[in-house]
Amino acid sequence: MAKKKLTKGRIARMEEKARKEKQRKRNIILITVGAILLLAAIITGIVLAVNYEAPEPLYYAEISIKDAGVVKVELNSGAAPKTVEKFIDLANKGVYNGTSFYELTGGKLYGGDRNIDVAHIYGEFNNGLTNEKGVVSMSRSGLNSVNPAIFFINMKDNQQHDNETVEFGKVTSGLELLENFDISEGNIPVIEKIIIISE
Repeated sequence: MAKKKLTKGRIARMEEKARKEKQRKRNIILITVGAILLLAAIITGIVLAVNYEAPEPLYYAEISIKDAGVVKVELNSGAAPKTVEKFIDLANKGVYNGTSFYELTGGKLYGGDRNIDVAHIYGEFNNGLTNEKGVVSMSRSGLNSVNPAIFFINMKDNQQHDNETVEFGKVTSGLELLENFDISEGNIPVIEKIIIISE
């Protein structure tokens, strides 16, 4: 059987066919790779969405001390959400206004008023925070509760009391203002007001 003579036209058609086949295979590879990347992106998005935790809101309390200045406290709503919520609620209602830091014992400066009639709240004990200097806490008032009308600022490290307290904030500025008061001599820091700031 005689072979067909390869004319220029036939050669051109064969080359065009080969080129198209090569392009088809390239397109298949590109589509496949694109689909894999898209699937990977979708899976990654789903995983991130499932594991995403919205950051806790950042709250500060500005405690105005009469004739002294402002003590600024960063509140930790991540470690003690219910305690911070109650503290903010009472501060916004003006419950602490006109009270004082009335007692310094064991390096703990107590503020508020034990005679204020507020319901005790569940104590978020052992929340990962510790009573180091500057940390703000509430003392245990019952087996599983604290009295939110009273809080204290650690004027020294008091980690030995961690299981007895709910730590919920830390002084970021102004601690030295409180150190200037001599409570034993009746020089009491009066809390004019507490303003809550959110960021």
